[in-house]
Amino acid sequence: MSKKLLSLVFAIGMIANVYGQKSLEVKESSESIGGASNKVLTVQIFQGDDKHILKDWKSLMKKNKGKTSYKKNELFADNVLMKSVSLNTIDVWAKVVADGDAQKLIVAVDLGGAFLSSSAHPEQYMSFAAFLREFAVKTSKNAVDEEIKDSEKDHAALESEQEKLVKEDENLDKLIEKNEKAIEDAKAAIEQAKKDIEKNGKDQEKKKGEIKEHAIVLQALFKKKDAIK
Repeated sequence: MSKKLLSLVFAIGMIANVYGQKSLEVKESSESIGGASNKVLTVQIFQGDDKHILKDWKSLMKKNKGKTSYKKNELFADNVLMKSVSLNTIDVWAKVVADGDAQKLIVAVDLGGAFLSSSAHPEQYMSFAAFLREFAVKTSKNAVDEEIKDSEKDHAALESEQEKLVKEDENLDKLIEKNEKAIEDAKAAIEQAKKDIEKNGKDQEKKKGEIKEHAIVLQALFKKKDAIK
């Protein structure tokens, strides 16, 4: 098995392991974010690039009227409008950290004097958790779509290489067939040449005899001529 194929098989095994054992579940915890230890919602995203995740999250915050800015490794969205969470604007902090084979998106929501938590704001928490999970699912699927596109390109390239190998094999078979015929023709030509050489040798001996006999005749004619006085 080639190294490239072995790597592909290993990658498929890893993907199956990740998706078979983990689901996109929003969890609550406390994290250092927004300048202090605050209540946060976390969710795994099966994409390796934290920059792309924050970029997608930034676009989503802008769609909700938020003004975004980066503060160190955190994305801050000011005055986000989400009526399902609050009738007033909210501030949202987000950062991404590596989490095994995936990434973990950590989000803190400042409702204005208090950070969103399941105990203090159960309905608002459930609404935002559903919003966050939907983002994680969509982002993960988009990432896999990109991997599928790349994989399809690689697959098409492999099929093209296979077709070239098949064509090359056909051409080699034709070349062998042509050369084998050429060899057979050459062998036949050699055998014929041997026969022709043998016949030529006999013809040469025969011709020598004819020349010798003709020389006698010619000599007799010269004598006949000399005899005329």
